[in-house]
Amino acid sequence: MHPAPGNPDGTLVNALLWHCKGSLSGIGGEIRPGIVHRIDKDTSGLLVVAKDDATHIGLSQQMAVHSVERAYRTIVYGGFAQDEGFVESNLGRSKTDRKKMAVYPASEPHTKYAYTGYQVLERLNNFTMLECRLKTGRTHQIRVHMASIQHPVAGDPVYGPHNCITSLHGQCLHAKNAWLCAPDHRRTSAVRFGIAGILHSFSCNAQEGNGMNHLSSTLVLCDLDHLLLGADGNLTQVVRDVLQLFVRRGGRFTVFSQRTPRAVRSILGSVRLSAPALVCGGAMAYHFSDGTCQPLCTFAGQDATCSPACRWQRAWALPCR
Repeated sequence: MHPAPGNPDGTLVNALLWHCKGSLSGIGGEIRPGIVHRIDKDTSGLLVVAKDDATHIGLSQQMAVHSVERAYRTIVYGGFAQDEGFVESNLGRSKTDRKKMAVYPASEPHTKYAYTGYQVLERLNNFTMLECRLKTGRTHQIRVHMASIQHPVAGDPVYGPHNCITSLHGQCLHAKNAWLCAPDHRRTSAVRFGIAGILHSFSCNAQEGNGMNHLSSTLVLCDLDHLLLGADGNLTQVVRDVLQLFVRRGGRFTVFSQRTPRAVRSILGSVRLSAPALVCGGAMAYHFSDGTCQPLCTFAGQDATCSPACRWQRAWALPCR
């Protein structure tokens, strides 16, 4: 991807520098200018590159909070009884081979949570073509997760079988799509403090008895990732204070997020939710009170059937509008 000892030219970075005439973000330094994230060696497909520092920072923040959804195509060994599913585990360096990653329980130190959803696209005798969607972006994530369920990626010399298909010259893994937001910090800040202002107004009116004292009959569902978080990926103190005031005055509040339950819980801290949170992109409702979760829709249909609010209504058998 970038120049290295023994491989000084002919890399993606060399091509980018020529194509963009040197106009790339400098955050990655001279070695990786403009490179927002990486993909595994011998994995083909999309790579996000920033042409200026402000865009690089904005895109990196989206990557850090897992609000970027990425879809990969892969061919793996074996067949699947179900058309879709997911693999969820912690990943960390292998204790026997530091060049490899391995699956670990959540209690294992120095590991990170990883979630890979998959959908069968085509069954090919002894192989299956899948689309994998990532909620996290860990090193070798798809390759490790598929190998952990006995479906290693075809052509993978690291996690595949000993008789790897060497004629493929690498694993059958292709980064096909990426969905992200064009960074616009001014708009994000305006919306974030606009939401805080509305909730604060509700809270004050409820306290003063101006016809808004029935907050308990209203549920506010906010997009945590894009409406409430600051530039550093955390709740600002102003937003945190307003949310706590809103709840204390009887308001009912919950969030929608692309993040995992653990990540949402960490961000909210002492902010109490009055209803289950929609997490993992709306794929499940998570009850923070008792740690239980409820699937809301299938992997294949979670992006197009209805809005986050509609999915929350489905969880409680309420009519969608």
